Amino acid sequence: QHRGVLSGWADNISVTVLPKPSISSPISGSNIEHRRPEISGSGVPTAEVQLHVSHSADEIPHPVCIVDSQRHWRTTPHNNLSLGAFVFTARQTSAGMHSDWADNVSVVIELPVPVITGPVAHSVQDRTFTVTGNNGRSGAMVQVFRDLTDDPKLGETNTLTGANWSCSVTAPVGNISLVALQLVGGTPSNRGAPRAFRIRPPALTDVTVTTPTDTSVKFEGSGYTGSTVQITVVSGPDAPAPGPVPVNGGSWNTTATNWPFGSYSVKAVQRFPDGDNGWIDSQPYTFPVNLRLPDPTDITYTPVYRPVFSGKGFNGATVKILNPDDSPAAPERTVSGGVWSSPASAEWGPTFKRQVKIRQFKDGQESPTWQEIEVTIPPLAPVMNVPVENGLSPNLSGTCWPEAV
Repeated sequence: QHRGVLSGWADNISVTVLPKPSISSPISGSNIEHRRPEISGSGVPTAEVQLHVSHSADEIPHPVCIVDSQRHWRTTPHNNLSLGAFVFTARQTSAGMHSDWADNVSVVIELPVPVITGPVAHSVQDRTFTVTGNNGRSGAMVQVFRDLTDDPKLGETNTLTGANWSCSVTAPVGNISLVALQLVGGTPSNRGAPRAFRIRPPALTDVTVTTPTDTSVKFEGSGYTGSTVQITVVSGPDAPAPGPVPVNGGSWNTTATNWPFGSYSVKAVQRFPDGDNGWIDSQPYTFPVNLRLPDPTDITYTPVYRPVFSGKGFNGATVKILNPDDSPAAPERTVSGGVWSSPASAEWGPTFKRQVKIRQFKDGQESPTWQEIEVTIPPLAPVMNVPVENGLSPNLSGTCWPEAV
């Protein structure tokens, strides 16, 4: 048009406009755990789709992607996409023409959450045990934590080479829930679902046994503070077990009374409260206790021709005094008031280092050893009768032990 005068129409020109492709998956604003997700959308049939990092000239390498006859396309990146927020787009090319860029798709690429698969939930475990799981990613490291806390990690894997993983964990005694996460390049995944375990205190490894009195037994040792030690008689004479005793400052002690003599098998267990009116028991520690009737002590004898043997013993025990050939050297005696005394069965006369053995017995038990003593009785002075005059050679006579000189 010039000064109000219209020109004629120009020759027609045919222009083909290639529309921009669309991206339908993943959905913008979503979080995805796969670092090489499948990306799909729609476009012009036979066109080739190329993926790009948004606001950048960087291509996202992937296999050749051709739109099919149903206008669909899909592809998967060759390489892992970077963790965290990631924005990408696409365009399509056909007959040498490039479309405009597709609408940007913004996603957050997360590491998958590792899953704890073992041991069995709520099972009893030692303080140090192995946790296993899956859903790991090659190149990641899995760390295990106490749930709902920022406490230091309790265990960590080596760098993973596959989905399955395991690591050694050391946890405090009691009920505990563990969770796992994995890291790549310092970037962590979310924490996985918790799994509960019952962590038992360590088994006792040594119990010191002493006997303050003949029928009492004191048990003591080191233990896990906060737990309670329970002593149980497994086998042996019928005897009352001592009451449970708490471990304070890493040590404990308890005393059983009125134990009959005999050989016992005793079990000690550490118990830790589970917070639900129950206990988590350690592995048992079993040990022998031999409560022996003590040897008689303070044995003496009177150095007369019929000696009297005496000493100290256990009340109610029977003391036997024997010759070396096991024949009685003196009658048996029952200990009363802690002492006993018995005269020899016959008059011995002068004796030099005659051996006697002494032992006490009670309720089918016997003292550990025969107490051997040597008896020496010197000859008494001879008895001299009144001399009978016989001139210058008076007659002398008297009495002494037979065969004495």
